[in-house]
Amino acid sequence: ASVDGFTAEGYSTAFMLYDLNNGGGISYHADNMYYSASTIKGPYVAWLVETYPQTMDFLYGTIENTIAWSSNDDYEALLTSYGYTEFNSWAAEIGCENIVITEGGYPPVNARDFAKLWCHMYDRVVSGAGLASIIDIYRDTLSSAIYETLGGQYTVYSKAGWIGEGLGTYYNVQNDA
Repeated sequence: ASVDGFTAEGYSTAFMLYDLNNGGGISYHADNMYYSASTIKGPYVAWLVETYPQTMDFLYGTIENTIAWSSNDDYEALLTSYGYTEFNSWAAEIGCENIVITEGGYPPVNARDFAKLWCHMYDRVVSGAGLASIIDIYRDTLSSAIYETLGGQYTVYSKAGWIGEGLGTYYNVQNDA
């Protein structure tokens, strides 16, 4: 019913919810592609820290600003320094061949692939891999609807992204992962 009201207003939506404890979940149009906006910064930073752990020593402020405050300038600085070719290979190895950053840095994504990336990120934190050192950066991030809805009751790690160029346009999205 909530989705019906949303679509009646002219919007479209897709989501995937996955229970890490029992492997169950629900989804709705999980393979539909949408402009990622800044949500792509979450997995990009995870890849960066996992692949180049030393970046935490000299780029912590840039990494933190990219996630916590969604700084486009800091994200662009990371892309300029580290590129996206290795990130694309990393995402493909996880099973997310549809997520391909190109020049510009904000690819189309779908909920299913994003869920796979975030599950991988979670596994890297639980295993004590490099992401454990930065997981707190993903708490209380700017404009996260997930955090705003659940953060008072649960620990939430998320990254939102948004852009609004008018109803019905490709660049009119509100994402959260």
